[in-house]
Amino acid sequence: MGYTIFAWSPLPDPVRSILEEGINLYRLHTNRHGRLESTKGSYAKEWANWEKRLREVLFSNAEYLNSIQVPFESAVKQVLEQLRKIAKGEYTTPIIERRKLGTIVFAAIDLPVPEICSSLNNNVPVELTALLFTDKMAALEAQPGSVDGEKVVSKNEWPHVTIWTAEGVAPKEANTLPQLFSEGKATRVEFSPPITISGTVQFY
Repeated sequence: MGYTIFAWSPLPDPVRSILEEGINLYRLHTNRHGRLESTKGSYAKEWANWEKRLREVLFSNAEYLNSIQVPFESAVKQVLEQLRKIAKGEYTTPIIERRKLGTIVFAAIDLPVPEICSSLNNNVPVELTALLFTDKMAALEAQPGSVDGEKVVSKNEWPHVTIWTAEGVAPKEANTLPQLFSEGKATRVEFSPPITISGTVQFY
């Protein structure tokens, strides 16, 4: 299961302000120290204070972070419609193979639509483990949690929540943040412990 979440609604003022403050601090740090880790520079104390306030802002805006997932209602409706047709016997599954004796090599199990629909509405915990940003974009590193004790494994190379991009920068560019960080061109602030937010399963 993969998670790529984009924020299209305007950022709340506190979130925008704390990000702008972090970007300004990032510029000051890189101008003086280049690629040196933030904890080792002359702005180490400022970084620590900013990270603490960042955590407080993210916690207080958890409702916004839950709401910035791209809606896929149309895809969900199409799937539900197919399920209803199958339940009513209005959908014929294509037979892809027959044996020489005419035996159909296909079997299906009818499942109750209400139970399937109910499973789609379950919430999945997602841990926000770090904030990565440059002066052009910012994203929260995300790791899907566990459901009924089973770890959800994301198929995305870098699961994340894109929360801001500068004008003219496509949200998909946030995928480059880990590479930019490895090149010393982005800042990474780890959350310890991670921030946990629950989301609803969507179709992508």
